[in-house]
Amino acid sequence: MLATAVIYLALTPRLPRLARAPRHPRSGLARAVAEQLDADDPVYRDELWLYQEDVRYGGSSVGGVGYLTAYNPSMVDRSHTRAVLLLAPPRAGVKEFANRVALSCECLVLCPGGLAPGMPPSRMAAEAWAAATYLNRQHGAQSLVVLAEGALVPPVVELVAAGDIPAHALAVLAGDGREAALREIGVPFLAVLAAEGSGAAQARRMRDTLALNSRLGRDYCVRDFSECGRDFVFAPRGETEVAAAEDALALVEAWVGRYAE
Repeated sequence: MLATAVIYLALTPRLPRLARAPRHPRSGLARAVAEQLDADDPVYRDELWLYQEDVRYGGSSVGGVGYLTAYNPSMVDRSHTRAVLLLAPPRAGVKEFANRVALSCECLVLCPGGLAPGMPPSRMAAEAWAAATYLNRQHGAQSLVVLAEGALVPPVVELVAAGDIPAHALAVLAGDGREAALREIGVPFLAVLAAEGSGAAQARRMRDTLALNSRLGRDYCVRDFSECGRDFVFAPRGETEVAAAEDALALVEAWVGRYAE
């Protein structure tokens, strides 16, 4: 069963897109203008470009219910070939961030709803496999980026490093991986760190560890936002964190664009 899922997730070329959602500028002045346009022009409303649904994946023994969001034009012509599996504890801001990733990356994003800190790693891996298989079989996703957040980061890094969660690339938000797993991980790795002052030291340690991983080569990036609180990606507070959250989203978009084509 696992071998079949790996085969289904093999890389294939992307199909042509029929339409593109409007890009939201990131500079302060341009963003203010865009926000006014958003209020006046329905073409800028996210719901026009998003497909959103609560879905069930897996079978009676392993599986669950999750939130699926996607770039809608590619859902219409069934041309999605890449997906993001967002592994985060249920909390405010997760769905909103998933929507932004789906729009920015023009891809599928699935958020499994049954994950929680402290759950057995085998259960977490089984649910991730079921979700990945669903994305492949039901929606044609051929490449998968795993995106983990917070307390789920350490076990997810270990499971991806061991091959127990399928991934073509891994990105982590506001969380750290254990040194042994970071030395063994074999897929492109992005880390977005924040801890109100300790992010810089954490980033240095992580870069030093990843530099010893010969399997990665140069396919890793560690960015610290040490001026931000741990929740800045999902729940930014103030102008500094809002700008940092935009930068973090841009990093995720670049990672998906580079490694999930």
